Amino acid sequence: MGTHYCVKSLIIIILIFLSVRVYSQDDISAITVSLSFENIPLEEILEKISESGNINFSYNPKKIPLESQISIHVENESIKVVLEKICDQAHLSFEFVEQQIILKNKPKKKLNYTLSGYVKDIQSGELLIGAVIFLPHLNTGTITNAYGFYSLTVPAGIYDVEVSYIGYNQSIFQVELIENKTIDVDIKNSGKLLEEIIVSSVDRTKIFDVTPLSAIDLNPTILKEMPSLMGEGDVIKTIQAIPGIKLHGDGSTWFFVRGGGSDQNMILLDDAPIYNPSHMLGLFSTFVPDVVKNITIYKGDMPASYGGRLSSLVDIRTNDGNLNSFGFNGSIGLISSKLALETPIKKGKSSLFLSGRTSHIKWFFERTNPDVEDFYFYDLNAKLNVKLNKKNRLFLSFYSGADSYSNIAGQNTSSGIRWRNNALTFRWNHVFNNKVFSNTTISTSSYDYRMYTSIQQNNYWNAQIANLSLKFDLSWFLNSQNTIYTGINFSGHNMDPGNYYLDGKLGAQPYVSKKHARELALYAENEQKINHRFSLRYGFRLSIWDNTGESFEFVYNEDFQPIDTLYYDPGQSYHQYFNLEPRLSFNYIATKNTSLKLSYSRTTQYLHLISNSISPFTTLEVWLPSGPNIPDQTANQVILSWFQSFAKPGLDLSIEAYYKAMNNQIDYIDHANMLLNPIVESQLRYGKAKAYGIEFLIKKNEGKLTGWLGYTLSKVNRITKGINQDRTYPAFNDRPHELTSFLSFDFSKRFNASLNWYYATGAAFTTPNSFYYYNDMSLPIYSEKNNSRLPDYHRMDLSFIYRLNRKLRKYQHQLGLSIFNVYGRKNPIFINFNKIESENNSFVIPGNLLQSQDLLTTNTFVYNVIPSLTYYFQFK
Repeated sequence: MGTHYCVKSLIIIILIFLSVRVYSQDDISAITVSLSFENIPLEEILEKISESGNINFSYNPKKIPLESQISIHVENESIKVVLEKICDQAHLSFEFVEQQIILKNKPKKKLNYTLSGYVKDIQSGELLIGAVIFLPHLNTGTITNAYGFYSLTVPAGIYDVEVSYIGYNQSIFQVELIENKTIDVDIKNSGKLLEEIIVSSVDRTKIFDVTPLSAIDLNPTILKEMPSLMGEGDVIKTIQAIPGIKLHGDGSTWFFVRGGGSDQNMILLDDAPIYNPSHMLGLFSTFVPDVVKNITIYKGDMPASYGGRLSSLVDIRTNDGNLNSFGFNGSIGLISSKLALETPIKKGKSSLFLSGRTSHIKWFFERTNPDVEDFYFYDLNAKLNVKLNKKNRLFLSFYSGADSYSNIAGQNTSSGIRWRNNALTFRWNHVFNNKVFSNTTISTSSYDYRMYTSIQQNNYWNAQIANLSLKFDLSWFLNSQNTIYTGINFSGHNMDPGNYYLDGKLGAQPYVSKKHARELALYAENEQKINHRFSLRYGFRLSIWDNTGESFEFVYNEDFQPIDTLYYDPGQSYHQYFNLEPRLSFNYIATKNTSLKLSYSRTTQYLHLISNSISPFTTLEVWLPSGPNIPDQTANQVILSWFQSFAKPGLDLSIEAYYKAMNNQIDYIDHANMLLNPIVESQLRYGKAKAYGIEFLIKKNEGKLTGWLGYTLSKVNRITKGINQDRTYPAFNDRPHELTSFLSFDFSKRFNASLNWYYATGAAFTTPNSFYYYNDMSLPIYSEKNNSRLPDYHRMDLSFIYRLNRKLRKYQHQLGLSIFNVYGRKNPIFINFNKIESENNSFVIPGNLLQSQDLLTTNTFVYNVIPSLTYYFQFK
């Protein structure tokens, strides 16, 4: 009691020393006082000061914390400092206005909190890639990454959260963010058999500022609905229907993106590169649709975490496996049968996914060629998924696929070809906290091609490529404006460009040196939102390429003649490349449903497919690295994009214009010798290429009728020293006009029909201008490279799916009818100029070209009308 009274008295005494008039701010700052008191209510202090008549306070008693307990100890401090200390404890601010002190609450600092977690299928526990998390109140959102994880930082508050994914029911829940929260969201498959079939796209227009340019996500449902050759749903053939991606021709899985070569497309299966994604000499791809969870295609503006190719990235992710229950699915078709099993090992914690496909097509080829000894292909996929705890997940993926064809070549001997792809990936996902996510990947893959001259004697020509890679990715969701991606990737590469083996041992033929290289890549990228309309993404990729022994390299003169040979010991570093690859993109949201984007990217490629064949029927993959004699390829691409969404009819329209300049593009001298040639580099020439064009794509995402219509107008020109007299010429994949369409219509809950139509300008190729005759031979004369074109390509395919179940049951089955090349278009892949027509109306090469004046041009084509019937089944 006494202490309290003394403190009060001290305050009054101090106030007596103040002048009767009201001081200005400068006057009060000049007066010093000494105070010492503990836990005095703010209201009491202000009253005593006011009662003195020396200082007047103005404040709203309902908004000021008058009960706040104030403690202060000062000696010879100005009144201004005293007020600052008092207001700091009471969370107030003050100012001098018209001879009084105004007291206000300090504006509260808006605290931000993070909502994070995984989005999963409620039945299987499968992590969903590209699911949309949207907060309508803030008109902001994000999408799950390649591992189903999301993180969103927003101001504290109570929000409705909408979670959407194509083919799933939308989930809406409310969250009060007064602290960081981790919420895993389970959403349910819509189940087409239970209700009217309405296919609705995820409303990405709400968050399209986070979508990279030229990036397209394909849902596996499209793979099953799109018409396919012999009922075999095909990943590669499906993406060939996207504007800007041009097919090579019938019978090929090769494709070209914005002027680049077929080897300039990186295809990843769970982060492992697949070098030759083909079966049956290119008729089918190696990826089984039932295995695929998600496909993302980048035609440009690749994230900095990816590199190694100039033109595109096809990122394929496989199913994780059902964590909750056992299930299976498969199909039986004309040329193959498939079966996939998935089961939990420990319910909710771990699962196993297994899939296999095998062909039964040998009987078909035996009817046309009785010498066929063997003809088959197969694919095996496996994936182990282990959820260690809330912060750690492990994945182990395996793939193996092979083809074998052999033909009776003579007594007790057979010839043929065999090739195999293998891939193995180990991934560890770790959540450090709700803002930091990491993925560590160890992957290895290989491709082995053998062309047998005698299977019995084990004599063959062999080419191989293999790699081993360690990659660490870190995603840092820094705040609501910035998301940072960074990482490091180290890879080792081994290549055998092709050597001949006798009895399984290296033969006496000319030896082609094997090649080895190491690659290190560092990358960082930031997605930054400037405001609600403008955002940008910027970063870089630094790649370092190092050629190593054991190998030998030839030294060439200016005429590409070898003049010396250099030998390198195992592990010896002898040649390096350093490249900085900047990435930059701008995004402007003009209206709720309209956005404009501009991007620039630089890419580098160190691995090159060496082949001068334009035949679709080849799996002969000879890969060589950049080194002393083969320069690294680089490309600079600029893209301008406009996106418009029309909500009511469910339409999206996108227009993209691009310009790409490529350096050190490989071409070949006339009549190049590529097989068993130790000096194969002498057959190569290097030049520049320019590709530019504009792509239109309109998509209908909602209703019974869905699909897209696309058109591309483009040009690809090359200029190579020593080729075509150093003049510009069109590339093989220069096809100025391309029109693609895909339509899917649900007639009822059980019946669906799909149509696919494709049109493109014919490919450029070289034809003779004239012939001359010498020593009973007719010899062609060529004046220009790629001076002619194949006839325009077009084809229509149809498919029908009839669901046999009337109601949704655990066991579901359906029939699929596919008609490939409906109107029997004969699209040529070769044109021959040296045949005549015989008496029986067949075409043959004459024995004496000098006496055969009536040479005819003939075409070779692959497909006629091809119907197929497939039975699909599923148990879950």
